Parts: sequence; structure tokens; C-alpha cells
Amino acid sequence: MSQKKIARKYASALMELAKEDKKEARYGEEILSFATLLKNDKSIWNFFVGPAGSLDIKKSALKDILLKIKFSKVVNNFLHLLLDKERLVLIGEIVESYHLLLDEAEGKVRAKIVSAAPLTKTEIDKIVERLSATVGKKIAADVSLDTDIIGGIVVYVGSLVFDGSIRTQLDNIGYNLKKGQID
Repeated sequence: MSQKKIARKYASALMELAKEDKKEARYGEEILSFATLLKNDKSIWNFFVGPAGSLDIKKSALKDILLKIKFSKVVNNFLHLLLDKERLVLIGEIVESYHLLLDEAEGKVRAKIVSAAPLTKTEIDKIVERLSATVGKKIAADVSLDTDIIGGIVVYVGSLVFDGSIRTQLDNIGYNLKKGQID
């Protein structure tokens, strides 16, 4: 079974518990916070997902960390389960899958907006509003910069791509010049 499928199964299980408790967003924030903690400190990451150290020592360390962080009991138990099943290595994929499920439950679709220059909040809001009207769903936008697109924006919504970049326009002109199809 692929890592994505395994991650999705764990994320789905946590989502079911979250729905029962009506704490979908909270549990999502908690596992994201823990994943960030693991990913941002290489020594902590290596300790928990590496082969060195006994499971008992790792369990004890996880328990100590979770006592200080004060997550919900469900998320604490979930993280202990991941450790027991040697699935902490998938925490990033689990968080990603969980947030996709959360977006789906809230009727949202995730969009990736790539721009050549920083966008203002007003510009982002206008783009999100237009995307929402186009796809008929609420949009959760992730914005990033990529100077390689030269200018404009590229938006990814699921399998849809809206490419208004200067890079693509230049590539199209070059392609048409080679084919002799310039109007």
C-alpha cells in the first residue's frame, strides 16, 4: 500500500473522531502543530522516526512533550498510535490528507496561487472571489512566489490550471513562431 493511501487512512480515522467530537478544526491545528515541531527540529525528527532508541524511550519522550503542549486526549492518543505503528514518518502526509478532508467537509477546495511578485490581501481576496464563482465552491488559497513566471499569476485548483503568466505567453509566442502561425 502506498504511503499516501496509508496517510489517508490515518487522516480519515482522525477525522471521524473529530466529527464525533465536533472538533475538526482543532484536531487539524493540533496535528499540524506537532508535525511542524517534528519537521523543524532535525534532532527531534531523527529521534522519533530513526531506528536508534527503544520504543519505550520514544513513548516516554512523546508523553513528556504532549504533557507540555496540552493537546486534546484524542490527538495525544492518535500521536501515540502513530509512534506505536511506526507511522510518525508519515505525519506530514497525514496532516495534508487531514486538511484535504477538512476542506472537503467544509465545502472548500484548495487552490495554489503562484505569482511573480507579492500580492496584496485585496488582490488575493479578488482572485479567491473569482475562483470561488468559477468553481462553485469556497476556496482555501495557498499563495507562493515564483519569479520564473516573470509576471502574472498561475492558479491551480485540483486538476484545473489557470495560467496567466508572462512566461507561458512568451513560450506560446515562441512555439507559434517556430510553427509559422503568428497572426
